[in-house]
Amino acid sequence: MTKKIIQQLQPHLPGFKPHEKTSLARPIAGGTQFIGVALVDYRTLFRFTLTISTRIEQVQEIMNRFSGSPPKFHHITLTTATMLAYFSGASEHERFEVRSPEDVAAAVAELAPVLRDRVLPFLDAHQTVQSLDAVMNGPEGRRFDRTNAPYRQMTGLTLARLAGNPRFDALVESARAEMRGLKPHGAAKLEALVAYLRTTGGAP
Repeated sequence: MTKKIIQQLQPHLPGFKPHEKTSLARPIAGGTQFIGVALVDYRTLFRFTLTISTRIEQVQEIMNRFSGSPPKFHHITLTTATMLAYFSGASEHERFEVRSPEDVAAAVAELAPVLRDRVLPFLDAHQTVQSLDAVMNGPEGRRFDRTNAPYRQMTGLTLARLAGNPRFDALVESARAEMRGLKPHGAAKLEALVAYLRTTGGAP
């Protein structure tokens, strides 16, 4: 079913091509943008939604040093991960129920205006550390990126440092406050990253 959904989505996503088995991707300068299909199989009924992600190589080269992700997965880590609801305005639990190819076509037809009018313009406009820093560390940051702590905070600080955001120190303090009450190893990862960013300015 995922393959059918991807086949139906592709005409609405110029520049994107099937990637692995569950997403479409397009290259951008210094990275890749993805639109993934998250599917739950209930045998005769399938529920799916989309996730919109960006990978910036410069960011991930730094993040992978401190995230604890095994090296074999470093090539697939993502910089940002956004739920479809951020663009559609629907519930965060928005899912499309499909049973047949006809259902898939109808669901994609419903999605097409959101892809055309919201998702693609956003992806076109957010392909650099500066543009991603602006949204990640702005008022919409928590809605925009749903990555778990401490990784959302770590990515936000990495983007801020690479983008030359003058609010970096204030963002560090906000991130530390958000980490209070969470497991100590998460805070330790954050502090190690902050020390690296302050020492190197984000240079490899």
